[in-house]
Amino acid sequence: MPLPFIIGGIAAVAGLAGAGSAVRGGMKMKEANDTVKSSQSRHNSNVEKLKEKEKESKQTMDDLGKRELEILDSFEKFSAIFEKIKNKPKFEEIILNGVKFSEYNPSTIKEVSVGAAVILGGLGGAALGTAGGFAAAGATTAAVMALGTASTGTAIASLSGAAATNATLAALGGGAIGSSSLAGGMALGQAVLGGATLGVGLLVGGIIFNVTGSKLSDKADEAWAEMKKAEKKINEVYAYLDDLQTIAERYIYSLNSVDKVYTDHLSKLDMIVNTYGKDDWNYYSTEEKMTTQNTVLLVQLLYNMCRVKLVLKDEDGDGMENINKAEASEQLNNAKIVCSAKGFDYKEEMYDICISKEYDSYYTSTYSLCKILPINESEARDIGNALENNSKIKLFENVTPQRAEIITNKIDDKCSLSGVVISKEKSSDYNDIPSYKKVI
Repeated sequence: MPLPFIIGGIAAVAGLAGAGSAVRGGMKMKEANDTVKSSQSRHNSNVEKLKEKEKESKQTMDDLGKRELEILDSFEKFSAIFEKIKNKPKFEEIILNGVKFSEYNPSTIKEVSVGAAVILGGLGGAALGTAGGFAAAGATTAAVMALGTASTGTAIASLSGAAATNATLAALGGGAIGSSSLAGGMALGQAVLGGATLGVGLLVGGIIFNVTGSKLSDKADEAWAEMKKAEKKINEVYAYLDDLQTIAERYIYSLNSVDKVYTDHLSKLDMIVNTYGKDDWNYYSTEEKMTTQNTVLLVQLLYNMCRVKLVLKDEDGDGMENINKAEASEQLNNAKIVCSAKGFDYKEEMYDICISKEYDSYYTSTYSLCKILPINESEARDIGNALENNSKIKLFENVTPQRAEIITNKIDDKCSLSGVVISKEKSSDYNDIPSYKKVI
């Protein structure tokens, strides 16, 4: 509806009183107009912030999904080398400093690598968010683990070429080789690979579309109220996506660290078996046996890490899936425990991004922090006020070195701050610094 133009009686009422009414009416109209414009401008800014975060988080989840698939795919080389070793013992269930590993199952590892290779091949032209959907839902890893045997009794791991591709797609889509559901299963499997069913954008349901796709009311009071309501939801979704992105980045960082150790061990094992031609366990030295055992252990560690469903089904009905922080954190901790116990060169340096006062007496506007944090102007003001009583406040916690660099550059680019310093601190060294989340 158009703004009400109520300047009753101006034409009919002459003199000073009439002129005064006209002036007051005009001022009210201008104030209302300014409120509507301000509301829409702030809403547009909020929407752009959310869209940018959605794109960033999708890309990070894609990176994670692809990285997991690449690691699973690399198990094919390990399987080929490992199968050549004769008289090797069973690698029984072990518990290493509280971390439990089941008995090593070579057929499962081989099947995983076959499925991962096929899926990677189908990701070439996939839309943004497709690979991330696999990491989020755990569908790829779960489906590949279940690829044991098709209805004909033919193990998928024994197939190759088009047959392996069709069988894997059928399994992903719920079909089976040799059944009438094969074509339908393959079609659904291709849809999965094409992102039609597993995009990361689906993780927040229709929330993003609801808050970004509508225009605010033309009435000043309604426009402001609508903007505030939308802003609250936008910041909730932004915070969710930022949490998801942060833990996904930590997971990638940890996977890469473990994978580097695994790759080094795999190279040594390759040299033992293929370069030196040693294929009988009975003639292995203690060091060679340890290399083999450690490589198996690292395969199992990476396998377990890639099984984690980073996102769980929405149970509380808020429209957003739940981030599986508990299991993700458990696997991150397991990686550190195992690598430490074995003396592997595993590094995981996390950082906090802090804001601090530059002078004892200063004045700064922190409103621009709204561009990079899920906060409104009132909460941004609280951060500024809190700096009067705290030397430092954490804006971001436990981020990877790469993310820390990106964030500090983004702050420099988007935030106009004076009288404060943005610093990157090692997380373990600054546990006593308050977080902005506690401040607001």
